Amino acid sequence: MASDDPFGELPGMGGIVPGMFTDVMRMMRSQDPTQFELISQLALSIALDPEEGNVDPADRISIEEITLIAELHVADVTGMNVVPSGQPVRVETMSRGNWVQRSLAHWRPLLGDMIMTQKGEPTSELTLNDPFDDADGAQLAKMMEGWMATLSPTLIAMQFGSVIGHLGRRATGQYDLLLPADFSDGIGTIVRNRREFATDWSLPERDVMLWFSVRDIALHAILSRAHVQRQLAGLIVEHAKSLRIDPMTLQQQLGSLSSGTPSSMTDLSDLLGESGAMSGMAASRDERATAELTTLVTVIHGYADWVTTTVAERAIGARSAIGEAISRSRRERSESERSGDALIGVETNPDLYDRGRRFVEGVIERNGDHELAKLWVVERNIPTPAELEAPGLWLERINLPESAREEPSDN
Repeated sequence: MASDDPFGELPGMGGIVPGMFTDVMRMMRSQDPTQFELISQLALSIALDPEEGNVDPADRISIEEITLIAELHVADVTGMNVVPSGQPVRVETMSRGNWVQRSLAHWRPLLGDMIMTQKGEPTSELTLNDPFDDADGAQLAKMMEGWMATLSPTLIAMQFGSVIGHLGRRATGQYDLLLPADFSDGIGTIVRNRREFATDWSLPERDVMLWFSVRDIALHAILSRAHVQRQLAGLIVEHAKSLRIDPMTLQQQLGSLSSGTPSSMTDLSDLLGESGAMSGMAASRDERATAELTTLVTVIHGYADWVTTTVAERAIGARSAIGEAISRSRRERSESERSGDALIGVETNPDLYDRGRRFVEGVIERNGDHELAKLWVVERNIPTPAELEAPGLWLERINLPESAREEPSDN
């Protein structure tokens, strides 16, 4: 009788993950092509806290009040309607599990597109370690390559589920993971996570609530623009084509477990999210698309960061203490947060925020802050990679007469 373990016949693999990949193959046969149910199942298994009750009505009222204040400040600083329609921003205050469930429902189309890029894409390169240099090792590597090509959509889906599940346990706003979606029906917030951040850093709770509300509304003002959503989503999907989980890296990580094996698929997804198993991404990425994605994410974060600190200077007396806590938290990011970067395709480290702020401040130094709102008016106003480092070039281009304009180029 044939073994139920698809790795049972592979040298050196039979005892590492007994039954695990049988479960994966079973899910592949029963899941839809986008693996959305698998993503949801694993995300909720990580984010849900059985002891977490319903949101306190007093917290809902408090967040609604803070949202009104934050929206007025953001509109004043940016000169933009936070929502293109001019309607007030809606914020949903919810538990961790509900936040994950609701966010996934909005992200479903984009996540599906990202998973579908893995279909039928064989692993182009496989790095062999010393133990696999002989003929048997080469055969194993070839078989592993075939299996990983087949399993890639499911393993990447598990990575997504793990990242989003861990995100639910720490997210302070809807856009902590910069996945664009139509949140016109309201952006979600988890008061518990914001409160824990305030406690961990010994900061005034209401000031922290306002800070994160301003930041989230500033990001919403940008990402609610259809052309920004469209461009960001397209670049993220393009990046998703390069996502891989290196089988050798996965084997090493499984071997590092104290028990030698994960006991369930949830344990495997937890491992994927916490250990950066997606670090084995293919090197053959579209360099131009990668540069454009990095530039767009950098400018989005830099602009929102400038808006947030500007509002904080006006509305929060102890701005420097919160700013320092934010900066330190960006330097001390967890493995699951870095796995989220791999999912998006851009490492959101402190240098990225600094580069974004330098662009914004460069524009202000030359022409004042009234020019900044032009960033998000039309798609052609989004800076090119070259303009990110030279804001004066961006100002010259966007202020050219219509007849003199050319398509932006980095050449």
